[in-house]
Order: sequence, then C-alpha cells, then structure tokens
Amino acid sequence: MRKMTMTLIMLWAVCFMAVAQDKPEKMWIQFDDRFTENEVIDLKGVDSIGFSKSRLYLYKYDEVRNVVRQTVKTFRQNGDYRFDEVQRAIVKPSGYRDVDFTKESSQWCFQRSMESEHFICFWENGLELKNNSVSYNGSTLNVKTLLSRGEEIWKNYVDEQGFLEVGNSPSTDTHKICMFIVKTSWDGSDWRADGSGQDGTITIPASGETKWTRVGLFHCTPRAANAEGGHTVAHEIGHVFQFLVSADLGANAGNYSSYGWQWGFGDHASGGCAWWESCAQWQAYQVYPATLFTSGYYNEYVNSAYKNLLHEDYRYANYFVQYYWTQLYGKDFIGKLWRATRYPEDPVETFKRMKSLSQDDFNKIMFDYACRTTTWDIDGLRERGKSSQNAFSTILKHVEGTDNTYQVSEEQCPQNYGFNIIRLKGFEGGKTVKVHFKGVAGTTGFRSVKTDKAGWRYGFVAQTEEGSTVYGEMQSDKEGDAELVLPENTKRAWLVVTGAPTEHWRHPWDDDASNDEQWPYQVTFESCSAQGAIRNYGDYPSDYERKDVTVRLDAELIAANDYSGVNVPYDMDEISQALGISTAQMKSVKCNTSGSPGQVIFAGVNADGSFNYNTTTTSSTEQLYGHWFTTKGDVGIYDGKAPIYAEMNTQDYICKVGQYPGKLVSGNTYIIRQAIIYVHTDGKRYKAIMEVHLKMK
Repeated sequence: MRKMTMTLIMLWAVCFMAVAQDKPEKMWIQFDDRFTENEVIDLKGVDSIGFSKSRLYLYKYDEVRNVVRQTVKTFRQNGDYRFDEVQRAIVKPSGYRDVDFTKESSQWCFQRSMESEHFICFWENGLELKNNSVSYNGSTLNVKTLLSRGEEIWKNYVDEQGFLEVGNSPSTDTHKICMFIVKTSWDGSDWRADGSGQDGTITIPASGETKWTRVGLFHCTPRAANAEGGHTVAHEIGHVFQFLVSADLGANAGNYSSYGWQWGFGDHASGGCAWWESCAQWQAYQVYPATLFTSGYYNEYVNSAYKNLLHEDYRYANYFVQYYWTQLYGKDFIGKLWRATRYPEDPVETFKRMKSLSQDDFNKIMFDYACRTTTWDIDGLRERGKSSQNAFSTILKHVEGTDNTYQVSEEQCPQNYGFNIIRLKGFEGGKTVKVHFKGVAGTTGFRSVKTDKAGWRYGFVAQTEEGSTVYGEMQSDKEGDAELVLPENTKRAWLVVTGAPTEHWRHPWDDDASNDEQWPYQVTFESCSAQGAIRNYGDYPSDYERKDVTVRLDAELIAANDYSGVNVPYDMDEISQALGISTAQMKSVKCNTSGSPGQVIFAGVNADGSFNYNTTTTSSTEQLYGHWFTTKGDVGIYDGKAPIYAEMNTQDYICKVGQYPGKLVSGNTYIIRQAIIYVHTDGKRYKAIMEVHLKMK
C-alpha cells in the first residue's frame, strides 16, 4: 500500500506541474490508528513533491530570487497520504480506553468496522459480517443500512432541527460519532439501545501527545436496531445530539456542565431530566413518523396530558407540544432551545428567556396548544392526526348540593401547563354554549401545593361537519364565564381547561405525586352538558316514565401485541334518566344474575340482541364486571377467539375496552355492547345499552 501511495504522489507531482490550476491545496495523512488527528500538509505554492525512504520533500519556486525552496517532512509509514479529503478522525471513548483497536483479537477493532461520513460503526468480536450484515440470536442488522439511517438522521437533526452548527462544532467538524453493535445488554438480554456521549482522547501526530475531548456514543444490539422501523435508533441518536450540544457549547466556553440540560430540576439541579426523553421521541418522529399516532405512547399521552408539562411519568409520550412550538417559531426551534440552555434553567425558563415572554404569554401559548389537540390542528400533525381527533376525555363529578355544577376528578386534575378536554353533548348548531367557571385550588380532596400561584385558562372549541375547527375566546378569571356561538353545522364541541400558574417553578423528577400541584375547578354549563359526567341522582317518583335507551360511544385503540385498552365513560346521566334509577342503585348493580324485581343488573349483549348475564373475564371482581367479545359482537370467553374485552367499574361506570394481543386489525371498527337492566317492581325490564364502536388504528 505504501508503495502504491508513493507512486501516486509521483504521478500527481508530474501532473500538477503541468496544469497549475488543478493543483490541490492540501494533502492529508490518515493514520492507521484512527484515534489520531488527521495531519494536514499545506500545498499552496508547492510545484512538486519528492521523497526518499524516510523523508518527504516539498518544492516551491521563488520567483523573486529565482530559486527553488525545499521543505522537508517525515515520510509517515503508519498511514495513507491522500489528496482527496480524508475521513473524519475518531475520538477514543474513555469507556474503551483499554481496548487495542488495531488487533483483530480485541473485543473491538478497526478490522471489524465500517464508516460513513459522520459515523464509524464497530461490531463486537464474535459477530461475523456477511453481506454487510451481522446476526445474533435470530436478529440481523445490516451495518450499511444502519450507517445510511445514521446519515439520514444526521441531515435532519443538523440541517432542519439545528442541534449542531456545522463549522462551529468541535465534537463533529473533524470527528465521527462512534456506534457499537453489541451482542447483549448488561443483563444478558438481546436488547440494548442507548445513546449519549463520553469524554475521550485523540492523539496529536506532531507531538504524539493526547488531548481530551468529547465524543458522541451509540450502542445497540441487532434486535434493537430494527425496532419501530428505525425510530428506536433515531431516538437514541437524538440523545447523542443532545449530548453534543453540551459538548460543543461547553468546549467553546470551557464548561461542559452548564449547557444542554446536563442537570435535573430538583433542589440544587438534582434529579433527572425528563425533557431528554420527550425531545428524543420528537426528534425521531421527524425522520420516522409512521408510528406517531399508533405507538402505545400515544394512548399514554392522551391519558396523561393533564400532568405537568415536564412530568417524569409520561416522558416518553410527551412528544406533541414540540410540534406546536416549531409551528410558532420554525423547524429549528427545538434545536435552538437546546442550544440556548443555561444552568440551572428548565425548558420553560429557557423558552421564556429566548422569546422574552411573560408568564401570561407562556400560559396563552400552552392554552392554544391544548385547544388545537382536540383535532390535532397543528403543522406536522394535522394530516396524520385526522383519524385520532376527539381522543381526549375528562371525568367530571357532580358537586353535592348544586343543581348542575360539576368538578374535575382528582385523578385528572390539571397540573402546571397540563390540560383537560371535556367532551360536550346536548348542544345545537347555531346556538350559544356557555360555562360558568370557578377555580377552587386547595379544596378538599386535592393536593394543596403553592395554591397562591393558582391559575387557569379556559374556553370552547368546536368542529364542523366539514372538519374545520372554530376556537372560542380564552378566559383567565379565577371565576368567570366563557361562551361560543356554535357554527350551524357543528359536529363536536369541547371545553378546554389548562393549568396556568401565575408563577413558574421547576418540576423535579422524584417519582412522588404528593408534591405535584393540582388546579381543581368547577363548571356549570348552559345549552350543553359534559359527556361522562358523574352525577348523584336521588330516587325517582313511583310514576316516573321509564324507557329503553341505546347510547353509542366511540373509542379508538392502537392494534398491538398486548392487552392495552382505552377508558370509555358509560353515560350515567343517560342510564339514570332512562331507567329512572338513583346513583346508589346504579352502584349496587349486580352481575351473574338474571335479576329480580327492584334489582339493577349487568349483562353482556350478543350480536342478536340476547343477553348473557354471566361475566366472562377472569379479572372480574365485586366492583369490576367484564366480558370478552368476538369480532362479530357475541359474548365469549378468554380463549383467544374472543379478542375484545370490556370491564366496567361499578363505582364510576368507566369501562376499559381493550384487546387480546395481536388479534385485532388496524383499520377495522368493532362493535360490542353491554347493558344495565333495571327490573322494576312490577317485573318489567328497562334496558340501557352501551354500544361501543371500537376503531382500531
């Protein structure tokens, strides 16, 4: 190889003496030990190159003195001389300091590596490369594909998201990100995927000394590399870029720990940073958006959006708000947000400082975001979210001693910047819907945390039959009114409420709900009512006119290989008013009986309308009644042939409707029915049938 290289130098020297305009300005030395900075030889003004066994000679003609001047350099025997631009050098991660990468017998070596422009990928000793792929425990990873994905991710994270500044990135302008394909994780399983970075060293060829710097680092097993169509890889590389923010800004400022949220949000910057996971999810979805609304994290978000914006519980599911922020401030806003970090700020503080926002300004932004999630009226989500509209629901409970006032449940009470979306019913297009709102921070049954900082934002949203969204005026009074004149062709309507503290404070990752703030409120509606509200009904008069009723309830669920489900509130208002039974009677509902006069009983309804009075889920209890259903809507048992379950809690009439792993088909809608039956004292039966239309995604 060295002989070939020297021959090329001789040929090149002859060529560029003849054609001056084609002369390259630089020559690089790329060393066999890639953990060495590439050496650059300046060729400006050089007319020819000569060499001996140990020396390299550069010749320049001095026109003024009419002489040829010679520069002598050592001829390197441990690398390649190149006229084309060389590969970036490699920083040796500190965790691999004891590995000799030049020996093929080592756990890691250059012989078992492959490179792209910005990445070098090593595969562990024992993994054999065949057709550019390595396999372990039945899983195969194509190394070229992994590198190709890496470059696709790089382009998006740098050119569009703005996490790095090319030309001002000490960690990546001349160095590569290191990928390591491992056989197993620390626990011996075949699943590992992680990304971040480490301190590392690189040798300076002129002096032979090593310098410390930082390097992006990624690990995965063959199994993990293929997960979610590349999303898992993109998520972990997202963490690499988050790390590189602190690496670059810290190198330029001489202080790594003050940038890129390398700290938590507890006392004295203690604890973890949930925002790392939330943003890595969002970053990955910019490259691989296929599962944006179909992964299990989507359901988790729908069920957790009332929590603090920076809450640790739903950190992997909290990847939607970033879409709205980039709609407001540009595609690269999240990258800019990361690069604008200053110790010990959290993302809200950084956001407000960047944009010179008051607390009221930020509360307005978060309210507008919450309103738009009703129909996903947000850039990047609008089209993909069409089949996921009207996904949120909120349970309200009747306030004792009032006629028509309801209070948010403790389980869904909004925290700082969290939100509730209350589905409405009983409205008329063209009419005005109204609500009287009252914030009741610190009321009995809710946590009292900094109640002097309590605040809310609230207002109506409506959607027409054609799909357009209409937004009502935002209100912020602790006690006040909101209203909206509905379009004539209104299809859906909601009340949106956000937690809007008058002062911001940091949310620590402490896995302790006892110190999480809550902003409870009460609402009284006019010309509409809330779906799924829980009211305490008293006894009805003996001559009350009872009737049968069927209530259609729409629900959405992601088809998955698990027992996941979605909460569907059975309409206690409809049940009580149709059957003429009190709340106490509803809660006394019995199962596994055909009923006797005066009883309220629970039954599954077959497709032909017949009733099954026995529960069929093995998890049914004295307060949880359930059935398995076939795809045709008949009551079945737990045998895999009846892949839909529905279990109703008798105390709040919330029914969890879910799936048997891998049995339901995305795109299909399945109809199941359960009934509450009142056997009147005269023996006549009145039926309230809850008909659930379960749309699979």
